[in-house]
Amino acid sequence: MQLVARHVIKPNHRFYREADRLSWLCKNLYNSANYIYRQNFFASQQTKALAVDRALKTSPDYKALPAKLAQSTIGLVLKAWTSYYLAVRNYHENPTKFKAAPQIPDCKGSRERKRQDRRFVVVFNCQAVSKRALKKGYARPSGTNIWLPSKVTSILEIRIVPKVAGYVVEVLYEKLEQPLQVNQRVAAIDLGLNNLATLTYNVPGLVPTIYDGRAVKSTNQYCNQVSSALKSLLPAQQKNSKKIAKLWHKRNCKVDYYFQRTSCTIIKELVDHQMGLLVIGWNHDFKDGINTGKIRNQNFACIPHCRFLQMLQYKGKLAGIQVVLVEESYTSKCSALDLEPIQQHSDYIGSRVKRGLFKTKTGRFINADVNGYLNIGKKAVGDGFIPNSIEGFVVNPVRLKVYKH
Repeated sequence: MQLVARHVIKPNHRFYREADRLSWLCKNLYNSANYIYRQNFFASQQTKALAVDRALKTSPDYKALPAKLAQSTIGLVLKAWTSYYLAVRNYHENPTKFKAAPQIPDCKGSRERKRQDRRFVVVFNCQAVSKRALKKGYARPSGTNIWLPSKVTSILEIRIVPKVAGYVVEVLYEKLEQPLQVNQRVAAIDLGLNNLATLTYNVPGLVPTIYDGRAVKSTNQYCNQVSSALKSLLPAQQKNSKKIAKLWHKRNCKVDYYFQRTSCTIIKELVDHQMGLLVIGWNHDFKDGINTGKIRNQNFACIPHCRFLQMLQYKGKLAGIQVVLVEESYTSKCSALDLEPIQQHSDYIGSRVKRGLFKTKTGRFINADVNGYLNIGKKAVGDGFIPNSIEGFVVNPVRLKVYKH
C-alpha cells in the first residue's frame, strides 16, 4: 500500500523560499503547456504530448526547472486533459453520475510573483530523488536544497503542495500490508456527531466503546461562527479572504489530527482483540441535500466523515483487518436485542424514548447508538453478532476522549 509522510513548511521555515520558487516556476510551465492544449482544443486539433514537450524545451519556463521536474509538470497537463476526455465520455454514457458537465482544464493564475495563491504542486518522481541522501536518512529532491529527515528506505514520489499557511512536502512510499486474519471475531462501528464512533463486538465480555466527537463538533462550530462574522464584513462581491482561508485551514488541521488519533486508537483496539472483520454503517451521499435546520446542518453536514472512513479503511487494511461497508437503513429503529428483522415495519417492537436511549420490547433501556450498530453487525454476519453475553454491557458503554490521552 502507498502511504504519505507529510512535512509542514511554514513561512518561517528555512526551505520555504525554495519551495515557493519551485511552485511558482511549475505553475508557469503548467500554464504554458496548458495554453497549447487549449488552443488546439478550440481549433479542433489533436495535441501530441511529444510535440508539446519539444515546443517548450527551449522556453524560459522549461529551462528554469530541472529537466526531470519539467517533464513531470508537463505530464500533469497531459493527465488533466486525459481525465477530461474520459469524464466527457462517461458523462455522455451516464449523465446521472455527474452534478454538472465536465470543464476543460483551466490555467492556474497569472504570472504575478507577489500573489501567494498563484502556485502549483511540484512533483518529483522516483528518478528525481537523491539516492545518496536517502541512504543517509534524508528525502532530498534532486536539483534542490531541500533536505528532510525520512525513515523510509525507498521513495516513490515527493510532492510539494501549496497550502494557505505555507507548503506541505508529501513523501510517497510503499508499505507492506499484513495478511488478513481469518476468524469469527467481528466488530461493528457507528459514525456520528457527539459520538464520533461507537464500537461494538460479537465477542462475549468485550464492552462497547464510544469515541467522543464533541471536540470535532466544537471546532467546527467555532469555525462556522467566526467565518460567518468575517464574511459579513466583506464587500458584497467578495466571498473569501486570506483570514477566512487561514481559519478553515487551521480547522481542517485540527479535525484531521483528531481523526488520525481516533482511527489509530480504534485499529489498535481491534488488533489487541484479534478482530478479523470490521463492519461500518455507511450510506453513500447521505449528506447531500440534507435539511435538519440551520444549526444542525452546520454541525453535521460540515464534518468530513468520509475522511474518517478512509482512515479506518486503509489502517485496517494495513493491520490485516477486513473492512466492510453496510447500508444502515432501519438499523436505528429496529430492536437489536429482540432480534427484530431489519426492514420497514408499520409498528416497531422497540422505540427511541430519549436522545441516546432506546427501549426494547421487554422494557429494557440500552444506548441508542449501540442498538443501531448491533443491527449493522447483524446485517453483515447475521443474528450471531448479538450474543446473549453482550447484553450485560450494552447499557453502559465506555466513553473515551482520545484528545485527552
